[in-house]
Amino acid sequence: MAVSSEMSRLQRERSRLIRLLTSSQDLAVGTVARVRRKCGNPRCGCLSGQGHPQTIFLFKDDQGRRRCKLVRRADEVRMHKAGDRYRKWRKALNRLRAIEKRQRQILLAEIKKKAIFYLARQGGLRNGEIRHLRWMDVDSTGKVTASCRDDWSTKNGKNRTVYVDEQALAVLRDLRLRV
Repeated sequence: MAVSSEMSRLQRERSRLIRLLTSSQDLAVGTVARVRRKCGNPRCGCLSGQGHPQTIFLFKDDQGRRRCKLVRRADEVRMHKAGDRYRKWRKALNRLRAIEKRQRQILLAEIKKKAIFYLARQGGLRNGEIRHLRWMDVDSTGKVTASCRDDWSTKNGKNRTVYVDEQALAVLRDLRLRV
């Protein structure tokens, strides 16, 4: 898939998710569950059976402690819908994070391609020299040194220094900030 079409697809999905996340519907931040509990009345039939159906809301308070509240019958449907909306909201938030991570990966890959292109064009560096560059080989004045090391050497076996212009240096600085 082309980079621009993938980025536009991701951007459309991101816009849709942001609309969903910023909607003003009620959310039940916690768990809304339907349970069966015994009432404790010795004459009630629930002691020998499954118990009475109840809806409870499990959540964390401001201090981070777990809490459980009984939901009134009149509010059960509203609370279940709010709990469903919260699950969808969380899923949308996780998807939004994944989209942003993918967009960063795409942009970083494009910046790296641009940096390699500028180094090859402006400095005349060879493919192997570019692949084996380290940040310590790039000077803030535009001097780039392809250094021989134990595991790799330049074509003629000597260190090679080239100078790049401000545009190539700006691309390298941008890449350094993002990596």
